[in-house]
Amino acid sequence: MTDRTWKRIATALAVAAALAACGDGGSSGSGVDGDKTLDQLSDDEAVDLCEWSSTLISDEELTRFGCYFAALLVSESRDQCEDLAQQCIDDAEPDEGIECVADGDLPECASQVTVAEIEDCTADTIDQVEDIAGDISCDTDPQDIFTIDQPPSCIEIEDKCPELFDDDEEDPSSPGFAT
Repeated sequence: MTDRTWKRIATALAVAAALAACGDGGSSGSGVDGDKTLDQLSDDEAVDLCEWSSTLISDEELTRFGCYFAALLVSESRDQCEDLAQQCIDDAEPDEGIECVADGDLPECASQVTVAEIEDCTADTIDQVEDIAGDISCDTDPQDIFTIDQPPSCIEIEDKCPELFDDDEEDPSSPGFAT
């Protein structure tokens, strides 16, 4: 998968998780007030948002997707692909999950992005991943996976706060969350 494609798949999850790793009125999926901007979150709210995002897709779905995708890229036949994918699934270690710890290291533009917008972007991205993960098999054309478009809800956030989507490989302390 290209770097950009992985970014598109991971961006929404990573943004929500990084809010915590780095009420009621308008309450949303995470239980955090959807009207709050990211810079207004308490440490506990950031952790709640992170933990919510980590529940949206199962480890089994992610493992299945990763194993079939890897098998598609390296196998020379459908049978070999099936064998490699199944072996990968069988050998997968349980994921320990994301440890959500409040960090508070957000770019200044985070004041322009609400919790509800992050939740929408995260959920829309997960919907795309689930569609692909649910349908992936050794009959899948890998090019179909490379054509994932960033959801409009994420584009709106990126337009407001591109720093949330930065991937500055030269500066590991960069606030960008897409890896």
